[in-house]
Amino acid sequence: MLQTAYLKWNYTFDINKLNQKELDNVQNMIASTSFSDNPIKKLRSIKGKSVYSPTSNESKFILNACNQIIKSAYYIRPSNKTEIIKTLKNFISGSSHIAVYRLDIKGFFENCNIKNINELISDDNRLDDSVKKFLLHFLSLHAEQGLRGLPRGLAISSTLSEYCFSNFDHNIKNKSEVLYYARFVDDICLIIRHDKNLNQKKFMGELANQLPVGLEFNKKKQKIIVLENINNNNTNFDYLGYNFKLSQKKNLENPCSKY
Repeated sequence: MLQTAYLKWNYTFDINKLNQKELDNVQNMIASTSFSDNPIKKLRSIKGKSVYSPTSNESKFILNACNQIIKSAYYIRPSNKTEIIKTLKNFISGSSHIAVYRLDIKGFFENCNIKNINELISDDNRLDDSVKKFLLHFLSLHAEQGLRGLPRGLAISSTLSEYCFSNFDHNIKNKSEVLYYARFVDDICLIIRHDKNLNQKKFMGELANQLPVGLEFNKKKQKIIVLENINNNNTNFDYLGYNFKLSQKKNLENPCSKY
């Protein structure tokens, strides 16, 4: 029975949107732990970057199932924008000996290294073998088309990127200099304890070395602000749709505003 296959994955899925033929196809795919054809297709391009979608309801079902299983196994949750903005506002309003590092990751999805992701999946014992096989088949079919990285537009790609970044996030949060760390997909904001003896170039090199294989910071979008160097002038930076003002003055009026 198809339901038995679902229970083997220890998860309950909504199957109401599939007709009987699609249910049979899904059952065959689960039995063979492989896709019957390429599970994704190019949907459109946005700013020169391709966006993909599932080729069929069956593929969509399997990809969504794998996505939910990974999120459950690794407790992957989307970052909370509201909480990030609130915390940054409090740091900026109440701290003077800080430096703000506004960073961006270049070609986030396209530059994720598939070989590295395959190795992470293969070596991880927290995932069921059937889920591993589907993920590896999905990634290999994408790579066979000569395409790089993770395909944009799919929930599974967002989850796999978070999975790859778990070590990076953990390592940066635990650096002694870091007071606060936030990452929303490819947008990063760091609040660090300012030290005049800190070698900024060396510190940035340490951050870059922690990035997953194939990824690098976009230097054109990088901004570093040392609050003590502002003097009597104000400066600002943008993050997640908000503009943050920084000043040596205490209780700066409206330190954060949406744009």
